Amino acid sequence: MKRILLLMAFVALAVQTGYSQQDDAAKRVAIGLQGGLSRGASEAHPESPDNLPQAWGFTGGLFGLFRNGLGAGLSPELNIGYTSNSTSKTDPAFWSYKTTYITTDVRLRWYPMMQDTKWSPYLSAGAGLILPSNNAGITLNPDSTYKENNASIAFPITFGLTNNLSDDIAVDLNLGWMLSLTDDIHPSHDGTNDGNFSAKLGFMYSFGPIEADSDGDGLSDKQEKALGTDPRNPDTDGDTLKDGDEVNVYHTDPLNKDTDDGGVDDNIEIKAGTDPLEMSDDIASIGIGETIQIRNIEFETAKSTITGKSEKILNQVLTILNKKPEMELDVTGHTDATGSRDFNMQLSVDRAKSVKDWLVAKGIAESRLSTGGLGPDKPIATNDTPDGRRRNRRVEFRRTK
Repeated sequence: MKRILLLMAFVALAVQTGYSQQDDAAKRVAIGLQGGLSRGASEAHPESPDNLPQAWGFTGGLFGLFRNGLGAGLSPELNIGYTSNSTSKTDPAFWSYKTTYITTDVRLRWYPMMQDTKWSPYLSAGAGLILPSNNAGITLNPDSTYKENNASIAFPITFGLTNNLSDDIAVDLNLGWMLSLTDDIHPSHDGTNDGNFSAKLGFMYSFGPIEADSDGDGLSDKQEKALGTDPRNPDTDGDTLKDGDEVNVYHTDPLNKDTDDGGVDDNIEIKAGTDPLEMSDDIASIGIGETIQIRNIEFETAKSTITGKSEKILNQVLTILNKKPEMELDVTGHTDATGSRDFNMQLSVDRAKSVKDWLVAKGIAESRLSTGGLGPDKPIATNDTPDGRRRNRRVEFRRTK
């Protein structure tokens, strides 16, 4: 009994340690059928003259499982089984017996790893009733105080492995040990409560949704948690595209309404037939009087010097201007609110001029480009967060012709 309690305490500690790993695993009801071999245990010391050598018998039954029903990989389990144990010899030197019994128990199964992986080890433990019947050709020691039929409380412990063949069907392999609170299940009274070992193979079928999708956007709640999107909002970034479509169909960022940072929202690009992952076609698609925001043009800190990393983006602007010689642009610089307003106003003007100078140096007529700067006065996001400040540091191109 002490060993049972110690093992249960260990299981409880392990569950607490792995709690957060399994909270979002699928909650599904499963039923299963299993069968295998069983052998009686605790029947006198092997060298004792009263020893009853044990034979392997049949064990099997039905089980129901609420997979991850309690979260943290904890799954309530109900088992109903049949087992047959007997001696392995009928030699008159041994007292022979055959025991058949029905078991019913409630267990708690713990999967320390995610249950939607191919292989999932588990540990289960619980309590129930064992109902033995010992009247099948039994020959007992005349001095025995053994009771032929004696129900008892039993404590099953199982170490197993689940192999998910598909979303719904799984194979279950397990090794088990069941210890009762009586020495009367098997005839020999050896001073140790009776029990049995078992090895079983089973199959189970799971019902219900594979994974919860609370907002119906095509992504499971677990996937949304990993992505950082809102599992209760089908359109986290507000671009009218469902998060699931952004991830699985368009391959855009469900956390950014303008994935390519080209100034045109993903939904508008998709409707227009342009590529939401390519910034250059954003510029090509703007009409006269329309503005696009480009946030990936970077400058040296507190300076108007364009970094080498930004030249790839400016080359895309250059390509469009060369393809559309009639296009004229007004370039406007913007900053975040860090530092003084006067400094940022001048910095925004200087940065817009740096962009113009870069394009002119590449062959674009100076008359096609005008510049200006609005400093921190026209933010498009909060200046209280790093991401907001990043979005505010931008260059806008407005088509004037």
